[in-house]
Amino acid sequence: MSQELARWLGESDHADLQPAHCAAIQALWVHPGGARLTDLARTARMTKQSMGALVDHLERTGYVQRMADPGDRRAARVDLTGRGIAFTEAVRAFVREVEADWARRVGDRRMRDLQETLARLVVESAPRRPASRDRQPTHPR
Repeated sequence: MSQELARWLGESDHADLQPAHCAAIQALWVHPGGARLTDLARTARMTKQSMGALVDHLERTGYVQRMADPGDRRAARVDLTGRGIAFTEAVRAFVREVEADWARRVGDRRMRDLQETLARLVVESAPRRPASRDRQPTHPR
């Protein structure tokens, strides 16, 4: 998928992006209304410094904007701009096309199995927060 994405980006109206930028865009997609840099980094499982570099580029190229955090004037929030939203819609359509092509090649059932397997691996590899002393863990054993 990364190879296909890199090719598509180079041929699209978004040639100013690399596949790595999608980590920031995806993190913003799951935080509607914007999020602090630290939250984006945690969501993308990368360092705050790495996320900061991605967000700096995305801001310079018009995909995101920084704004004051209404809950904490010392902090900033990052949110998608109109261009960023258009990109998310375009990249999601692209991914659906790639997945449809793969399904044509290997069959719908194998494609569903692949998607379910990958989703399970992502969930199972997610960092777990330690349970507090007065709460029971919420993750299945």
